[in-house]
Amino acid sequence: MQTISVDEAGRNLADTIARVAGSRQPLGIGDNGSAEVALVPVAELERLQEIAASAIGASRVAAPAEALFDRAGRMARLGYWEWDEIADRCAECSEELARIYGVTPAQCMERMKSMQGWLDWVHPDDRARLEQLVIDSRGRNSGYDVEYRLLHDDGTVLHVREVAKPVLDDNGRMIWSTGIVQDITEQKRAERELRESEALLRSIYAQIPGAVYRRIVHADGSVRNTFISEGVRDLVGYSAEELIANPRRYSDNVHPRDREARARAVRHSDETLERYDAEYRFVMPNGETVWIRAIADPERLDNGDVAWTGLILDVTERKRLEVELRRSRDKLEEWVQERTALLEVANEALEVEVAERRETEVALRRSDEQLRQVTDNLPVLVGLVDGVERVLWCNGLAAEWMRRPVEEIIGHRLDEALPPTLYESIRPAIREVMSGKRLENEIEIDFPDGSTRYVHRTYVPNLTPDGAVKGFYFFIHDITGRKKAEQAMAEYSDRLALITDNLPALIAYVDIDERYKFVNKSFCEWFANAAEDILERTLADVFPDNYPAIAERFLELRKGRSVEFEERVTYPDGVTRDVRATYVPDKTPDGVVVGFFALVEDMTEFKQAEERARQSQKMEAVGQLTGGVAHDFNNLLAVIIGNAEILVEDMGDGDPSVTAILRAARRGTELTQRLLAFSRRQPLDPRPTDLNELVGGMSAMLRRTLGESIEIAVASEEGLWSAMADAGQVENALLNLTINARDAMPGGGRLTIECMNARLDETYLEDNADASPGEFAVLAVSDNGAGMSPSVLEHVFEPFFTTKEVGQGTGLGLSMIYGFAKQSGGHIAIYSEEGTGTTVKLYLPRARDTVTPCKPEDLAELPGGRGETVLLLEDDDDVRALAVRILEGLGYRVIEASRAEAADRALAEADRVDLLLSDVVLPGKMNGPDFARQARETHPALKILFMSGYPAEAARRNGFADVGGATLLRKPLDRRQLAEALQAALRD
Repeated sequence: MQTISVDEAGRNLADTIARVAGSRQPLGIGDNGSAEVALVPVAELERLQEIAASAIGASRVAAPAEALFDRAGRMARLGYWEWDEIADRCAECSEELARIYGVTPAQCMERMKSMQGWLDWVHPDDRARLEQLVIDSRGRNSGYDVEYRLLHDDGTVLHVREVAKPVLDDNGRMIWSTGIVQDITEQKRAERELRESEALLRSIYAQIPGAVYRRIVHADGSVRNTFISEGVRDLVGYSAEELIANPRRYSDNVHPRDREARARAVRHSDETLERYDAEYRFVMPNGETVWIRAIADPERLDNGDVAWTGLILDVTERKRLEVELRRSRDKLEEWVQERTALLEVANEALEVEVAERRETEVALRRSDEQLRQVTDNLPVLVGLVDGVERVLWCNGLAAEWMRRPVEEIIGHRLDEALPPTLYESIRPAIREVMSGKRLENEIEIDFPDGSTRYVHRTYVPNLTPDGAVKGFYFFIHDITGRKKAEQAMAEYSDRLALITDNLPALIAYVDIDERYKFVNKSFCEWFANAAEDILERTLADVFPDNYPAIAERFLELRKGRSVEFEERVTYPDGVTRDVRATYVPDKTPDGVVVGFFALVEDMTEFKQAEERARQSQKMEAVGQLTGGVAHDFNNLLAVIIGNAEILVEDMGDGDPSVTAILRAARRGTELTQRLLAFSRRQPLDPRPTDLNELVGGMSAMLRRTLGESIEIAVASEEGLWSAMADAGQVENALLNLTINARDAMPGGGRLTIECMNARLDETYLEDNADASPGEFAVLAVSDNGAGMSPSVLEHVFEPFFTTKEVGQGTGLGLSMIYGFAKQSGGHIAIYSEEGTGTTVKLYLPRARDTVTPCKPEDLAELPGGRGETVLLLEDDDDVRALAVRILEGLGYRVIEASRAEAADRALAEADRVDLLLSDVVLPGKMNGPDFARQARETHPALKILFMSGYPAEAARRNGFADVGGATLLRKPLDRRQLAEALQAALRD
């Protein structure tokens, strides 16, 4: 062990205590009036231990040195002990150590006869840790330095720091140890209070809008930021660390146009020590420009430096409102009669807000304390309330609004500090924030100073580390002026938006410099841009490609003349529109053009509807023409065919002239059926039809018809629906389409026939207006032939239109299929490109019933009558004469009539009439179905058959569907069809 003399130990001890006291960390005044040093640096604590151990070890009888050490221990709250490691007990302890343990020196020595006696003083939560530390230290023959808690018998808890050092023999074995114990309870309390204070300050800074800073400007002009709150990152894009490390980074990012004005304001405040208050633009790292308002109070320090403590706020939104108000006042002054008054109200509101803010800033200049200095200059009422609604802190604005000093608010409960009516109005908000919810809203409040303010209030819960609510912060900002301005602007904007955004047209206003000042909702949608991305841009920016054409029109506008035109334009949203535009100059009362109004209407749907109407009218007119011609021609053919058949029966089929007449007439019938198919007037027999079976049955015939140069492929969708259609007409359509495909591939090619399911929805109908929604079975025929040009596609379904050589086609094939599809309730679509090929899709309605197989035609004798009486009603003399001969030949008695009136008389005079055979369309006021209904009233048992050159749909439109399911026979009359229909009707 190192030994020193008593005198040297005393001197060293005195020097050490002097250095400790010189560290300016006294806690209080000792018994003799000297400073009690509470906080001892580590190095000095170890030195004290060595000196004390050396002094006491050198001379235990040296009472002056021991007394000196005891005195030093009391001053520094240091206790000393020696431990005999061989006997494992305390050999010596100082009086200060006993005081720290809360006992007398004798009691201390008595309890420290063993390690357990000493451990009984240690707080139970620290006891195991400390015991293990001592055991480990002995095992290593080393000392230790540890902090732990003591528990006095009266329950008092002390925080102590203990440093122990070993004394080793010549063999390196620890035989003795010495230690110093310091009471650091007050130090721990001070550290805890400092942490809580710092946490409170950080929490308040985090809730304050903007950023708080302190800056030192040295006499040599250099600048140093000593503090910046973290809110600065959201404000200017730089962190507090970046701006503290490089103070010039902030000033370098001030907008070049505002730097000189800001510098002048800084110099003026530096020279006069008056408040610095400036607004300027700041360019953030991402290139965005924001408006900043900086407020700071300067203070000249003893060394000549100037310290600035202040606040920076983001006033971009307010600046934007000011700009918008100026624009509305300057540019829209002539638009609406009320605009001048609205802008004046907005300006007055802004002026009042600025004046109130300046008065508040003057009244809020307070103490040198950093938090108070910052918050008292905010135009925001800021405060902190605890869990029992007691105000812990508030800024000076509270005194102004509440008409009472801050001292009468802080420390009082809210229900004591506020008028009863005001307190009751905010109680719901207090309950909500005390439940842990953040509250932020705008509300109108009557304050004790007699004012009614619109305020933006924010209540933020103040939470403990474990999440419990221990109070709340409140931030209340007077937005009365802004509210008035917003209300005035909103009233005007709402009226303008209500009018323009609901008009089905593009509306815009361009000033004399060709800059957009206003655009409505449709403009933004067509140009696929937000309004803020269009406003203030020029015509050349928005229309870079066709600006020269627009500029010519604007020359007329500048002369004061309106411009109207129509054109087709593809807009940035990707839509090509037919538009009608009207440009109108905006003139002052003295005739000077100051801008232009633009109104652009979307005429696309109107144009398309107009074109569809023209096409529909054209097809309908052609259909009516061909249907009428076919109907009349059908009657003529009926007479020719009927008489030709009678001639064949009378003369035999050996006469070639009669055979030629019959063959030509039947070819005419086929031509007539094609015309009726186009006009949708052919008689159809729609039944559930399996397209797969139909195509499979025709495959062999198609291969023979098309030839070996055509490669045929057939494909079908799994689960194909049945089609509700006339199977014979479907076969004709398929044959016609495959022949057309063959003719389009004169050198051979590939033909594909596909059967599939399809659902047509409203989206499909947008581009196919003549289709109907629903489920369809589709028959598609595709080739890789020559294809068709767009001009050919426009006329492809018109009758007699053909691209084939004269004599090679009638032009009725596709028109017949078109009519058949429409009459069946379906749809036909064609897709073709020149040089690529053509696809035709025939959409047939899905059948809900099962498919009924076709039966082979009965070739037996024609069924005849048994003398039943048939009333024949037919206006065409030749058709009527033919029908009489057929009916009589079948064994029926016939009463004939050409008009409904004559038939009515015949029915009344006849003894018996079994069946009425009537044409659907008759001259006069009553048609066939009308007469049938009338006849049924007097003759309920009368059987009815109808015949017509028109299809069932036309008959239904004439009332046929109302007559008990009577059969409709197709002209020209087929004897077998008529014979079977007569037998079926009479048996029913």
